[in-house]
Amino acid sequence: MSRPAPLPRWSAADRFFADLGVHESAYVKPVLLEGRAMFAVHAADGRLIDHLPSAELAFAVLRRQDLEPLRVH
Repeated sequence: MSRPAPLPRWSAADRFFADLGVHESAYVKPVLLEGRAMFAVHAADGRLIDHLPSAELAFAVLRRQDLEPLRVH
């Protein structure tokens, strides 16, 4: 059983970019999930969308949904 992802902490910059309409983007970052290397996909507002096994798959899924994937380190 996995823990729910913590809620994002909003900064003034986060609210500024959300207000600009950066809703066409999603962020992909490498994470460890239960000891496995995965890629977390987050909406522009910081909400967790999903975990996927590869960055390539994450980018392909996001592009099919007309979202611009951005890699976060």
